[in-house]
Amino acid sequence: MDAHSDRLTLHPFTAEEARRVVGGVAAETDRWAADYPFANEAVRLAVGIATAAGAGRVVAGTDPANLASQHVLAKAGFVEHDRTPDAVHFVLAPSVPAAR
Repeated sequence: MDAHSDRLTLHPFTAEEARRVVGGVAAETDRWAADYPFANEAVRLAVGIATAAGAGRVVAGTDPANLASQHVLAKAGFVEHDRTPDAVHFVLAPSVPAAR
């Protein structure tokens, strides 16, 4: 299932697309770039996909040192659920509406 916003199309990656994203190298046909600020938008779209598919709970995790990702999740309505030395786990607060 694809999700679209004005600036972003979110869809399941092929293995090749995943390698490009991890490597930070956009193809000519990609709608992103290494310096493209898409994290907030991508999280909102992913939450929309999950809730449209009937997910009763949406969870996410980050590396404890990745404060930027933790901020993105909090901005999208996630709250910290627990923390280990290896990961910080978040759950979407039930009162937060899903993105359109």
